[in-house]
Amino acid sequence: MKLKLSQAFSRPSAPIATLVFVLASTFSAGLSLTVRQILNPLRNIKLVLLALVANFILVPALALILLYVFSLPQPMAIGLFILVLLQGLLSS
Repeated sequence: MKLKLSQAFSRPSAPIATLVFVLASTFSAGLSLTVRQILNPLRNIKLVLLALVANFILVPALALILLYVFSLPQPMAIGLFILVLLQGLLSS
């Protein structure tokens, strides 16, 4: 029996498999770095502040502008804004 994509992701094992994949990928990327490679960029205060401003102010502002320009339906607008906020949290 062939499953449609929407049916495959409605199964209980799909979110668990996705979570395991994301965690394993992140963990393996972290293992390839040394402590020095992690801490060196954090010593550049200007770079850290610029990244924080970009992730938490500029990108959400751009998302709000896109929401007004394209006037998306409310569920899609909420989804877009959540994705933008999560991207900022995950990348900082």
